[in-house]
Amino acid sequence: MEYLYSKQIEIINSFELESDRHDFVLALYSVCMNVPTKGGKITDHYMMNRFVYPYLESALQYYGIGRTVNFLMQEDGEVNIVQTIVDKWKFTTPQGDTITYTDPVEFQQAQSVYSKVKFVSNSASMLPDTLRTSSKY
Repeated sequence: MEYLYSKQIEIINSFELESDRHDFVLALYSVCMNVPTKGGKITDHYMMNRFVYPYLESALQYYGIGRTVNFLMQEDGEVNIVQTIVDKWKFTTPQGDTITYTDPVEFQQAQSVYSKVKFVSNSASMLPDTLRTSSKY
């Protein structure tokens, strides 16, 4: 399985833009949660492993879906737990204009115009069962 996970990481890291990497990871997660294996099961094991999960966590944080948790040691020995969440996104166009967004979907749509990757949704393009992999999960 490590070979499969390292191949996933290679694909993720092959995208030039950070937003493309995050979009791909979220799309991969969506497929894992919506498309059954050849055996008919839904599984997230392709995402929830020590190799790929950090990329999923980063993508969720990037779009403000997941929170970042920090532990801050105080002088009195107590620990403060601070959660932060992204709620504003800045995008710089190739022309040098910086635009601030407060809606992650608008932000994603705006930057996707400049992406070399085109994500589409088409249920007709699903692989037939004969071409799909089997899983023990």
